Formats: sequence, structure tokens, C-alpha cells
Amino acid sequence: MALFFWLCAAVLNRTLKASFFEPLRILRVQTELSLIFQLIVKFEILMLKVSLLVDSCLSDHGKAAIS
Repeated sequence: MALFFWLCAAVLNRTLKASFFEPLRILRVQTELSLIFQLIVKFEILMLKVSLLVDSCLSDHGKAAIS
């Protein structure tokens, strides 16, 4: 999570340093920020899938132990 905040701070710092006369740089920074958020969403989806898989395995194991 600390890495996420560090990346956001770095991107925002670069955005603030970019002047209005550098639209290509601003566009590049926005693209980088978009890619970071996409990676975060993919990571969250992966963590949700892992959580569901673990819950499913634990649930199946519990049913087998009761039988």
C-alpha cells in the first residue's frame, strides 16, 4: 500500500511541475497515472479471486471434516 501512495505522490509531483506549455508531458503523466490505477484494479481483482478460492477451499475442507 505504501508503494501505491509513493507512486501517486511521484506522479502528482510530476504533474504539478509540468507547465501549461508542455501539453505532451501532461498527457504522458496522465497516461502513467491511468496505468497505475489499472494495475491497482487488476491487483484488487486478483486478491478478490484468491480470497474467494481460499474461502471455497476452506468451506469444502470443513464439509469433508464433518462427514
